[in-house]
Amino acid sequence: MSSDVFCCYACVGDPFLKARIRAEGGIETCEQCGKDRESVSEFDLGQWIEEVLEAHFEPGDGDDIPSIIEQIAGLQPEFAQQIADELGSLAGYVASGGETFYDSDEGYLAIQNPSGAHDHQWETFSQSVRSRARFFNREAEEWLAKIFGPLSEDRTWRDEAVIKTCDIGTGFYRARHVPTEAKAYEILRSPAAQLGPLPNGAGSAGRMNAAGVSVFYGAFDVETCVAEIRPPVGSTVVSARFELQRPLQLLDFDLLEMVVAKASHFDPDYAMKMERALFLRAFGRRIAEPVMPGEEGFGYLATQIVADYLAQRADPLLDGMIYRSTQTGSKGRNVVLFNHASRVIGDPKPASSLGLAVVDTRPDTLALVSDSIEITDIRAVSYDQPRRSVEIWEIELEEREHCPD
Repeated sequence: MSSDVFCCYACVGDPFLKARIRAEGGIETCEQCGKDRESVSEFDLGQWIEEVLEAHFEPGDGDDIPSIIEQIAGLQPEFAQQIADELGSLAGYVASGGETFYDSDEGYLAIQNPSGAHDHQWETFSQSVRSRARFFNREAEEWLAKIFGPLSEDRTWRDEAVIKTCDIGTGFYRARHVPTEAKAYEILRSPAAQLGPLPNGAGSAGRMNAAGVSVFYGAFDVETCVAEIRPPVGSTVVSARFELQRPLQLLDFDLLEMVVAKASHFDPDYAMKMERALFLRAFGRRIAEPVMPGEEGFGYLATQIVADYLAQRADPLLDGMIYRSTQTGSKGRNVVLFNHASRVIGDPKPASSLGLAVVDTRPDTLALVSDSIEITDIRAVSYDQPRRSVEIWEIELEEREHCPD
């Protein structure tokens, strides 16, 4: 590549390359367009492109180097081919005839996990809020802001926003199980209050709420709703549909799994943006992971903090989330509406505090559909039960590995 041939900022398409050429280049005559503008030598431009190629791509069943250079740098095809040929020739010369990065016949693919860090981010966050600081954790808040701050700008590969608007009339199902059908009919005397969320200040901790924080857990179909409450055989379930009375903004984890990082390969934060996108794609599965009985106190802590952040600190504030149901093998979809968006028309009034009346100022968000109430008798439960055979020698080997010498 020649250091006497120049390319100006206007002849590259990538905005970061443009900015770098304008910042570091001088006024020269561009070989591509013939204009006198801020330009850099073809040699310098090739070196910048080579740094990105070797850091962000690897041999695989993908595009050839000229096509990749054309795409990532925004160069004309002929100029991209010229850069590729000269980079390959220079690499071959340096390698003295040995195999180089540019010798793959199959093509090249972008490295999906540039630093390998995203797999540990959730575990690090969870451990931090469990064992170090729970309520005033600056490190955890900074991480949440980095991960969830740009949600309003995120798009799927189909250019869909990951924040979904659920309009008035959208319905969700809730259910309660009771030991007898007689108890079920007691619920029917005040179904909105009995089937809706508990009042503020009551109730145990859940996947997305701390103890005493009322939220609306529901599902998009009654079968998923019944599966989620895990009713015992012999019990009776009362279910009903609740419909939205105002539009809500919900984070849809199905869409989040298709999010793409629209990051320039020449952006200094490219690796971080790629890792964030990879984390978000996997986050829906992490949110839906089952927590074993007895482990809820710690097992739900990280997801509770995420929910609080999205409801209280995100920009824009979210009203809830849509996520997969592990109880249905991810076939059904659950919804959680955060405290400010979970009030049902006909909710019981909050309990008084120190003898003073407590006023619930939250807007009415949901209304029970009276003709949707159903009673279901639970006669059997079906489980997905994959079996694995275990050899005795495997047990003995496991014991030896975990026993001290």
